[in-house]
Amino acid sequence: TVAVVDGATPVTAALPTGREVVAIAIGTAGDIVVGDVGGTLLCASSARPQELTSIELGRPINDLSITDDGTVLAGTSDGALVAYPEALATPQRPCRPEGWTRATLPVLHDSVVAVDAGLGGSVVLAANSDGTAELWDRDRTRLLGELSIKGTAEPIRHVAMAPDGSRLVIAGASTVIELVVDRTELRDRLCRIAGRDM
Repeated sequence: TVAVVDGATPVTAALPTGREVVAIAIGTAGDIVVGDVGGTLLCASSARPQELTSIELGRPINDLSITDDGTVLAGTSDGALVAYPEALATPQRPCRPEGWTRATLPVLHDSVVAVDAGLGGSVVLAANSDGTAELWDRDRTRLLGELSIKGTAEPIRHVAMAPDGSRLVIAGASTVIELVVDRTELRDRLCRIAGRDM
């Protein structure tokens, strides 16, 4: 059952029989996106949660995230990081997955186990089955860097990113690491490397 609470009155929508929920996310307008173990994305509009709509992703889903610009991100068991750009961009846009445009980042791992994004959805952080996390420029489909927990064999299993991109958090089973990004210093370093103002 999907429940949207408006004030003190919960409104619910039942998932079709036989669905095993593995991931959920909520958009800025209140739309709820649910991923099931079989690779189906279901969307419940905040205005009409009883009208559940769906699309077959065709691959098992591990995690979901919705960015500030309304992009739905899905990390999958077969190593894909699928993005539906601006799927939930405005409160007026219906929660209809069958009309979403699909893009896939070229992640080269067996499985994407966790995903989050920042900077309006333009930067994506994904934890992979090999225990590392990758930082992606979603708009240019470019890998920006790879993170790991040094000094341990502990794999990264959870990721989070501040909406403004200023902080990244990665976690394994017993280790949590927060990385604070000084954007001015980072920009200056990139300009020196590129030999020009960026």
